[in-house]
Amino acid sequence: METLDLLRLHLALEGKGIDDDGQLVRIPCPNPDTLTRVYVVRHTGGDTILFRAGLPSFVRERLLGLALTDFFDFPERVVAILAEDGPCNEIHIGKSYVFPGQIGPTDYPDVVRLWQLDPALVRHYDEGLDSIQNEIFGILADGQIVSTCQSSREDEQAGEAWVRTLEAYRRRGYARQVTAAWGHWLQQQGKVPFYSHRSDNLASWAVALSLGLIQYIDDAGYA
Repeated sequence: METLDLLRLHLALEGKGIDDDGQLVRIPCPNPDTLTRVYVVRHTGGDTILFRAGLPSFVRERLLGLALTDFFDFPERVVAILAEDGPCNEIHIGKSYVFPGQIGPTDYPDVVRLWQLDPALVRHYDEGLDSIQNEIFGILADGQIVSTCQSSREDEQAGEAWVRTLEAYRRRGYARQVTAAWGHWLQQQGKVPFYSHRSDNLASWAVALSLGLIQYIDDAGYA
């Protein structure tokens, strides 16, 4: 699948679409994310910059005058320009990945599905999981759930990973296993699994590296 096709699937999970004029617009979704005013993507096919529909043209022109690296390395320059339209309330600079095809059960030998466990054990880990309909994958240690991966967002075509590991049980490879199980499960359902993290999150970067995930974009969004 081409990078921009993947990007459209990924954005749709967050309730974002790209209209015929190449502008970011809101589309229906159960759990929409903030619709950024400017969104910049670096990928193997080149660079893409998207503006939210309705952003004043003078702001767009000034933003287009910046070097692409400014959006990633000098966010204060972007914020200063956006301030002419209104305060910048949110900045995201990160990386996103897709999963290779060779992930399989040998990559997650210790993982269980949470629906197979005692509900009391699940509630002890997170009471809110009772209402989750999607599959949740976890690892048990010392009689408790210590790491899980589930979809933070999921639709009929794709899903986004949400990984949690109790602090005392980190750096044991548990996050790697539950992420592999989740990604393989979505692939079996014919969906595209996405894994994303902020650029400064070294722990999440290490998980992506250990699984051999394929980075498909660097992105920067300013709301």
